[in-house]
Amino acid sequence: MSPTPPQTCLQTLNDKYPYLLAILLCLGVILYAFGCDPKTKSLIDPLQRVSRFELQLEIDSLIAQSEIRFAELEQQEKLKAFLFQRSIEAASTGIVNPMSLITSLLTLLSGAAVTDNIRLRRTRKKLAEEL
Repeated sequence: MSPTPPQTCLQTLNDKYPYLLAILLCLGVILYAFGCDPKTKSLIDPLQRVSRFELQLEIDSLIAQSEIRFAELEQQEKLKAFLFQRSIEAASTGIVNPMSLITSLLTLLSGAAVTDNIRLRRTRKKLAEEL
């Protein structure tokens, strides 16, 4: 009596089981390697996972924000030093020239505003180009 077809299929699968398992394992690794982007936690929102490109955008955004904040701090320090110098001059000479003080303050503030606008424009343009 000849073996029935289901027995031959089962016997063939049983004989080729290691090869079939290796092929399925290789297919799984290939699908994972080419189909899934590696992701990590976001710097801005730790609950969200981001890819390498999105993480680079977040880093660039944080760097741009920090540059703006450092520029603000520099402007505040310049204004503080300017006011301190004027107060020392007024205390040592006893003479306060209000027009000179107002003109100097307006010049300093307008220069700081122009500088801030230029940096802000460059930063926004840079971020817009990256997106």
